[in-house]
Amino acid sequence: MSKKLFTMFLLFATVFIFTGSSDLMGCHRYYVGLYHDSNGVVHGFLCTEQTNDLSKTWTYLTIPNANWTRARGVNNVGDVVGEYQDSNGDVHGFFYDRSAASFTYPIDFDANALGTTIHAVTTAYDGSGNPDHTGTIHYAGDYTDANGDVHGFFWDGTDFEELDYTDSSSNVFPSILKGINDDDDMVGNYTDNSSVRHGIKYDWTDWTINNVDIATAAWSVLFDINNDGDMVGSYQDSSGDHHGYMKSGSTYTYYNYPSAAQTWVTGNNNEDWLVGYYKDTSDVIHGFGYDPDNSPYYFQLNVPNATQTRITDVSDETYY
Repeated sequence: MSKKLFTMFLLFATVFIFTGSSDLMGCHRYYVGLYHDSNGVVHGFLCTEQTNDLSKTWTYLTIPNANWTRARGVNNVGDVVGEYQDSNGDVHGFFYDRSAASFTYPIDFDANALGTTIHAVTTAYDGSGNPDHTGTIHYAGDYTDANGDVHGFFWDGTDFEELDYTDSSSNVFPSILKGINDDDDMVGNYTDNSSVRHGIKYDWTDWTINNVDIATAAWSVLFDINNDGDMVGSYQDSSGDHHGYMKSGSTYTYYNYPSAAQTWVTGNNNEDWLVGYYKDTSDVIHGFGYDPDNSPYYFQLNVPNATQTRITDVSDETYY
């Protein structure tokens, strides 16, 4: 099913920039996520990290008059997608254009949607293979219909296409699409008739479920997929503890932040970097990254002065 974009306006929202370095040129990497301020209000953020000296510039993202704003996905030019809750309690998607420092919002699946979230955004490339800010990009997310049912969607910037996991008996299940790569392969999760969540992948030919689940998990979800097809997500074990994982081909690798009580892996890039968040033994949530090429691999990444930080996505190393 294809839907036209219901309502979308270009407006300027609140963008605060804290610069840890005056040099924004050169090679860098983008991180996005959400944080809690001292009053408990949730805001989105974009972190630009210079890869030569690891200095960081924090861009704080808040939609005007929103109860909260959450950044979910980022591409290789630093564009951000996510969702916010307006003063009426309705949830809408948004797009943040880094180069123009402006937002497009609200973005809704259709006029009857009770809520819309954009989880992920692709990168466009020019003929030389360089990131192209003016090219066509695609999106993945979910919306809640007028009956309260959740559906995944693919959006090409003009038309929405509803996508729900469908089994071999043509049974359709509530689905959420959380990650997308540059081939438009998408991952997420669906909820079965017993209210158990399962990770899913969709490649426009078929849905895959059996080989992306953790066999011993109470439930599992997939959050992201890179261009090599490596998928990352999180699962809950039989004791109720959360862990991160990657599925690369037929190989599973499991991730737990050192000394953490709980770990969630929510994003990966084409260099096999991972991001996510963990809960410490004092129940405080921190963001983290994982660099597979540099021991000790894990590193903490928290928004300055935030009471909690969650990292949701990471770009490749880029000059854009």
